[in-house]
Amino acid sequence: MTLLGKQFVMLLERCSSEFITNPDLVIDSVTSVATTCGLNIIEICEHRFKPEGLTFILLLSQSHLAVHTWPEHRIMTVDLFVCQESFDIESFLNRLLGISGALCANKVCVFEK
Repeated sequence: MTLLGKQFVMLLERCSSEFITNPDLVIDSVTSVATTCGLNIIEICEHRFKPEGLTFILLLSQSHLAVHTWPEHRIMTVDLFVCQESFDIESFLNRLLGISGALCANKVCVFEK
């Protein structure tokens, strides 16, 4: 059977203040992790909330990656849907942990078909 895709939702908590309060750093870092892990970015769409917070979406040739931040709580969520059977989600999550300085993370596979 052909894999249609997998969806993962990740919650990164206690991110470093320097990371989570800098929207440009968040976008650049997550984009870099995505490309390093073999994801092909087609387009980026972002919205910066006032006074703080960020939502951005990477439209991928493999599907999408959406990121939401709550700097006041030092939290970042990542929703990744990938139509690539060989994608290494553990490597992706470990790289996110490294760039964000998060002290803990949870990952759930929401969909696999």
